Amino acid sequence: MIVYKYKSLGDSNCLLGHEKQLGYLKDIVENQRLYASDFNVLDDPMEGIFESYIGNDSNIVQEIIHGKTNIHICSLSPTCSSMLMWSFYANSHKGYCVEAEIDEKMLLEVKYDDNPLTIEKQEASIDEKVQMILSRKYKDWAFEKELRVLCKERYVKITVKKIYFGMRVKDDLFDKLKNEIQEKNKSIDVIKMSEEMFEHINTSK
Repeated sequence: MIVYKYKSLGDSNCLLGHEKQLGYLKDIVENQRLYASDFNVLDDPMEGIFESYIGNDSNIVQEIIHGKTNIHICSLSPTCSSMLMWSFYANSHKGYCVEAEIDEKMLLEVKYDDNPLTIEKQEASIDEKVQMILSRKYKDWAFEKELRVLCKERYVKITVKKIYFGMRVKDDLFDKLKNEIQEKNKSIDVIKMSEEMFEHINTSK
């Protein structure tokens, strides 16, 4: 299945941060992998919150809490043409978006709701409970239409198909990165976003 990962290139005025982000891009291209984060460093401060039923065994609650700390999350998108996603996760259109192929069986579709998940008395294992908790977010985030990989490893293997650079990436930087990427892997298409490539934008006069 084809999925997308939005990334920043950092601030070109901050050399150290910029070089760090370029290192991440190089790693993605050379090693064909994406980093999976801990749930408690993601943007949503309510990530991983859950409620337990009254009288729930405190040992089960602790097992769930412990289980969450052993799971890493790779957040993905079904599209590369969301104006909001480029703004929020690709440094206001100065970053990039990776088009990647991944085993569809690895993906979970995030569910959005008004309330945190309540863990009921059910036969689900601890791992299944953790999976349900970490694939649920408040509905304010529904615009993301997020797909997730939950894993115990730090990296998720992918096949990079294309890399899109934001509209605000300077032409000289785009040309430089395009050459470097295609020197490493000629099969990767490198594209710069333009207005007509975005969802819900009519550029006709």
